[in-house]
Amino acid sequence: MTADLTCYGDLTPLHGVVGDFDLRSPMDVHTWYHDQWRSIADPLGFTQAHEAELSRVSASSIDVNTRIRASNTAGINAFARALRDRDDGVTAAHARVQEGVLRQLLVDGQTSGQLWRVTADPMTVTAGACYPDADGQLSRAFYPDPSPGYFGDGWRGPPPPAESACGWTTPLTLHLGTFPWVYSTRLESSPAALRWTHSTLQPAIVGMTALARLLEPAGNLRQDARQVAAIYQHFRAQTEPLILRLPQWQVGRAQAGTLYSRAGRLHVHQGSTQIAGLMGPRGWISAPAYNYCVTRFAAFFALRRAILRAPRHPPGPASTRSSRRPALLCDLSFLDAGSTCTSALDYPPAMSHTALIPALFLLVLTACKEPDPEPNLPGEFGEACIPGEAQDSPDGCVEGYQCETYFCAADCLKDEDCPAIDGFLHTCSAGICDIFCNDANECPALETPLRCRPFGSAMLCLGDPPEGS
Repeated sequence: MTADLTCYGDLTPLHGVVGDFDLRSPMDVHTWYHDQWRSIADPLGFTQAHEAELSRVSASSIDVNTRIRASNTAGINAFARALRDRDDGVTAAHARVQEGVLRQLLVDGQTSGQLWRVTADPMTVTAGACYPDADGQLSRAFYPDPSPGYFGDGWRGPPPPAESACGWTTPLTLHLGTFPWVYSTRLESSPAALRWTHSTLQPAIVGMTALARLLEPAGNLRQDARQVAAIYQHFRAQTEPLILRLPQWQVGRAQAGTLYSRAGRLHVHQGSTQIAGLMGPRGWISAPAYNYCVTRFAAFFALRRAILRAPRHPPGPASTRSSRRPALLCDLSFLDAGSTCTSALDYPPAMSHTALIPALFLLVLTACKEPDPEPNLPGEFGEACIPGEAQDSPDGCVEGYQCETYFCAADCLKDEDCPAIDGFLHTCSAGICDIFCNDANECPALETPLRCRPFGSAMLCLGDPPEGS
């Protein structure tokens, strides 16, 4: 089965940037996620820290979901280590407001399915997105980015309903899917969001956590891919005329120091891309920013294709359980009568989409189990779940929890968000609460039985996949 994403427009230029992979293959998953985090770490300067963190991750993780989470945790931890070495951050007051705003936007973006680009009325977020500067005057905590740029034609929107104490007159807009290049009009070689750090606060980690959420299968499915496709198509429309002016890189014919177009990216032969870039009607776009952004777009759709190709529970010969493979190639929640999405399941040719849609919602959003007298409800903390199921669906978790290793774990942004468990350490890591084994390698008694297993350099309490999965 070929996962056809043409309902999101022409994505052909992205196919050669990030390769496809099999989400059912642990080795494919290990290689693909290593490559993705390398493509993030290299331009942001934390490659060595990432390799050090990755060396602690066992190559024989118990399942694909654990492997993915370990890879993302290693990437976020490496980024945090690199931030501690920066000396060009912001003040404590500035960082405190930024962190509060970003936490709120992370939650709102995941809930709405609009995490790639978040837009908010500044008056509704922490401190009105204002902070006191060195002179005691209130300043905007983020750069106002309403003008036409490489990610869109601008987001002027209605003015805030109340007067801003620090001069906000337009919505607050951040592109977290290409973090740390979060501003449509500022794609210079050194991204502004790398400065979102202080010795005691690191709001940039919240931004990187948002990026990591989009690298998770569940986070990818939660994101409205139409938003990502629209931003990519605008990015392509603005940059393609500039790219077409460049010579194509050819083996044995390249000249040192020349900027080329090579396999969908910008390349300087025998030189550095750090000072290279393109000047267009929307301003300067550096080569590192271009390469990074196009890779993030490509990775998003490569992961979406991998999810659609991978059935959740391959049925056995005698099984009556339906496949949990997503039934449509576009997001069901955004399907309209004009959609060109096609079915990934076999169905009689005479069956119309009108008749098919209700059945598909049942396949994707319900538990597809044998009849049971008790209703199957979304899981609370510690209850069993299936990774990748939609939030608030029968085999998923209620809002505020995520299914990562077959039990519902709490969402978090700091350790205090994790519910106390007597006798066990329960801390926040990569946006999810981890339960550490005690000294006797035991786990707490929750609704779902947990087993103590190695997870990187730690011993964590993890769930088991259901029998027959």
